[in-house]
Amino acid sequence: MPVYEGGYQGILDYFNHALNSEADRESPKPLSGDVVLGFVVDKEGQVDCVKILESSNEELDRKAYDMVKSMPGWSPARNGYPVPVFLGIQLIFFSE
Repeated sequence: MPVYEGGYQGILDYFNHALNSEADRESPKPLSGDVVLGFVVDKEGQVDCVKILESSNEELDRKAYDMVKSMPGWSPARNGYPVPVFLGIQLIFFSE
């Protein structure tokens, strides 16, 4: 399977940083909901073919898509040689 730099904690840190950076630029109206996305980590470890699989809000879809599409730091899956792998992730947004 592909491995994200820093493992699970690295993924959490990436999304927390991305959300906090974006919150500083956005309007004060926070949104709540969740988005399920599918994507491919290709042979070079790049995120490709990002798709929204389940949606609750178009604005959240855009945020989630942009964050996943911009994810750096993946090591590709290997089967003796690098291979592309499809992964899924659910992002849950909630306002305080």
